[in-house]
Amino acid sequence: MILEAITAIKIANEAIGQIKQFASHIKSVGELGPHLTKLADAKDSLEKKAAQGDMNCFFELENIRTKEAEIKQMFIYQGRAGLWDDYQKFIANRKQIKESERKRLEADKVR
Repeated sequence: MILEAITAIKIANEAIGQIKQFASHIKSVGELGPHLTKLADAKDSLEKKAAQGDMNCFFELENIRTKEAEIKQMFIYQGRAGLWDDYQKFIANRKQIKESERKRLEADKVR
Protein backbone atom coordinates (compact mmCIF):
# COMPACT_ATOMS: atom_id res chain seq x y z
CA MET A 1 0.00 0.00 0.00
CA ILE A 2 2.76 2.45 0.87
CA LEU A 3 4.61 1.44 -2.29
CA GLU A 4 1.51 2.22 -4.36
CA ALA A 5 1.27 5.65 -2.73
CA ILE A 6 4.93 6.37 -3.42
CA THR A 7 4.49 5.28 -7.03
CA ALA A 8 1.43 7.52 -7.46
CA ILE A 9 3.30 10.47 -5.94
CA LYS A 10 6.26 9.85 -8.24
CA ILE A 11 4.01 9.68 -11.32
CA ALA A 12 2.19 12.87 -10.29
CA ASN A 13 5.45 14.74 -9.75
CA GLU A 14 6.85 13.54 -13.08
CA ALA A 15 3.68 14.63 -14.88
CA ILE A 16 3.75 18.04 -13.21
CA GLY A 17 7.41 18.42 -14.14
CA GLN A 18 6.72 17.54 -17.78
CA ILE A 19 3.76 19.90 -17.91
CA LYS A 20 5.88 22.75 -16.57
CA GLN A 21 8.69 21.95 -18.98
CA PHE A 22 6.42 21.85 -22.02
CA ALA A 23 4.31 24.83 -20.93
CA SER A 24 6.75 27.37 -22.31
CA HIS A 25 7.29 25.49 -25.57
CA ILE A 26 3.81 24.43 -26.62
CA LYS A 27 1.58 25.92 -29.26
CA SER A 28 -1.58 24.42 -27.78
CA VAL A 29 -2.53 23.11 -24.34
CA GLY A 30 -3.74 19.99 -26.13
CA GLU A 31 -0.12 18.95 -26.52
CA LEU A 32 -0.05 18.31 -22.77
CA GLY A 33 -2.65 15.53 -23.08
CA PRO A 34 -0.60 12.47 -22.08
CA HIS A 35 0.91 14.24 -19.10
CA LEU A 36 -2.45 15.55 -17.95
CA THR A 37 -3.82 12.02 -18.15
CA LYS A 38 -0.98 10.68 -16.00
CA LEU A 39 -1.59 13.45 -13.50
CA ALA A 40 -5.32 12.69 -13.36
CA ASP A 41 -4.67 8.97 -12.81
CA ALA A 42 -2.11 9.65 -10.08
CA LYS A 43 -4.45 12.14 -8.40
CA ASP A 44 -7.27 9.58 -8.43
CA SER A 45 -5.02 6.99 -6.81
CA LEU A 46 -3.82 9.46 -4.18
CA GLU A 47 -7.40 10.52 -3.40
CA LYS A 48 -8.33 6.91 -2.63
CA LYS A 49 -5.33 6.48 -0.35
CA ALA A 50 -5.91 9.82 1.38
CA ALA A 51 -9.51 8.77 2.05
CA GLN A 52 -8.09 5.70 3.80
CA GLY A 53 -6.10 7.92 6.14
CA ASP A 54 -2.71 8.24 4.45
CA MET A 55 -1.40 11.64 5.54
CA ASN A 56 1.41 11.74 2.98
CA CYS A 57 -1.13 11.28 0.20
CA PHE A 58 -3.32 13.99 1.68
CA PHE A 59 -0.50 16.54 1.61
CA GLU A 60 0.62 15.43 -1.84
CA LEU A 61 -2.95 16.03 -3.04
CA GLU A 62 -2.72 19.56 -1.70
CA ASN A 63 0.46 20.03 -3.74
CA ILE A 64 -1.28 18.68 -6.84
CA ARG A 65 -4.25 21.00 -6.32
CA THR A 66 -1.88 23.96 -6.24
CA LYS A 67 -0.27 22.83 -9.48
CA GLU A 68 -3.69 22.25 -11.03
CA ALA A 69 -4.54 25.89 -10.36
CA GLU A 70 -1.52 26.83 -12.49
CA ILE A 71 -2.60 24.38 -15.20
CA LYS A 72 -6.12 25.83 -15.10
CA GLN A 73 -4.68 29.27 -15.81
CA MET A 74 -2.88 27.84 -18.84
CA PHE A 75 -6.13 26.36 -20.12
CA ILE A 76 -7.97 29.61 -19.60
CA TYR A 77 -5.41 31.94 -21.16
CA GLN A 78 -3.82 29.70 -23.79
CA GLY A 79 -6.78 27.54 -24.78
CA ARG A 80 -10.17 28.12 -26.29
CA ALA A 81 -13.17 29.33 -24.35
CA GLY A 82 -14.62 26.60 -22.15
CA LEU A 83 -11.62 24.28 -22.54
CA TRP A 84 -11.07 23.88 -18.80
CA ASP A 85 -14.72 22.91 -18.26
CA ASP A 86 -14.53 20.43 -21.13
CA TYR A 87 -11.34 18.98 -19.65
CA GLN A 88 -13.05 18.56 -16.27
CA LYS A 89 -15.96 16.74 -17.95
CA PHE A 90 -13.50 14.53 -19.84
CA ILE A 91 -11.70 13.58 -16.62
CA ALA A 92 -14.99 12.84 -14.82
CA ASN A 93 -16.15 10.69 -17.74
CA ARG A 94 -12.80 8.90 -17.86
CA LYS A 95 -13.00 8.20 -14.13
CA GLN A 96 -16.52 6.79 -14.53
CA ILE A 97 -15.42 4.52 -17.40
CA LYS A 98 -12.49 3.21 -15.36
CA GLU A 99 -14.75 2.56 -12.37
CA SER A 100 -17.28 0.71 -14.57
CA GLU A 101 -14.48 -1.42 -16.00
CA ARG A 102 -13.19 -2.20 -12.50
CA LYS A 103 -16.68 -3.25 -11.38
CA ARG A 104 -17.11 -5.39 -14.49
CA LEU A 105 -13.80 -7.16 -13.85
CA GLU A 106 -14.75 -7.67 -10.22
CA ALA A 107 -18.10 -9.17 -11.25
CA ASP A 108 -16.30 -11.47 -13.69
CA LYS A 109 -14.04 -12.71 -10.89
CA VAL A 110 -17.03 -13.46 -8.68
CA ARG A 111 -18.54 -15.61 -11.40
